[in-house]
This record gives sequence, C-alpha cells and structure tokens, in this order.
Amino acid sequence: AFADMQMEPHKFCGFVYGIRHKSSGVMYFGRKNFLRQGAYAGYESNWRDYLSSSKKLQGWIDVEGKSAFYFIVLDQYKTVGGLGYAETWTMMHARTPENPKRFLNKSVESVSWHSRESISERHISRLNHLLSVK
Repeated sequence: AFADMQMEPHKFCGFVYGIRHKSSGVMYFGRKNFLRQGAYAGYESNWRDYLSSSKKLQGWIDVEGKSAFYFIVLDQYKTVGGLGYAETWTMMHARTPENPKRFLNKSVESVSWHSRESISERHISRLNHLLSVK
C-alpha cells in the first residue's frame, strides 16, 4: 500500500505514514517500525503488508478496498525517538485533537484531549512572532 517511496529498512528504524479516504477526506496518521519489538526483537516486522493499527480504519479498508484510500509515507527515521517525535509532530501539526470528524486518530502518544476549543489564530500568530524574534 505504501509504494510511493523507496523504503530502506537497512538504513532506517521505521516510517511515519498518512492514509486518507479519497471521497470523505478522513485521515489517519501512524508510524511503523521495520523491525519487531519485544520477544521477536530484531526480526523484520510486517511493514511490507501493513495498513494501520486502527481497527476502524482496517474495517473500512476491508469494506471499500485499498483503492478507496490514498496511502503515503511521510518519511523514514533512523531512531526510535525520531520516529515517535515525527509521528507526534505530524498529529499536532495537523491538529488532530481539534478535528475528530476529520481524523481517526483518537490519541497522540496515548494521550487524548477532548477539546471543543481550537488553538486561536492570535495564539498561533503570537507564537510564530515569538519564535521568529532574533
């Protein structure tokens, strides 16, 4: 499903991906390690056939088929820390907690926010200003 990028499991720890339903625009973000963790550590994971850890998304793909979705690898990362950070950054940058109807992700690093309030444009503007001051 993720055939849009040359995958290099010998050089990277894993990848961050996005899946978008073509007709509704609903999305899901995740990460996948190239190697298994835990008792099977060191063995190749199922990354070649992997679709998602989301049961809801898996069921949706089973019903509509892979062709109803757009799969993209956002990038590959060399460390577990970099991989986790990139996934978290992606979900926060996309503002998944504020848009539960647009994103299937229910949590970010096992934390969920049930906020009915978005980050204000003033907040974003002032933060960007603060970050750009030399």
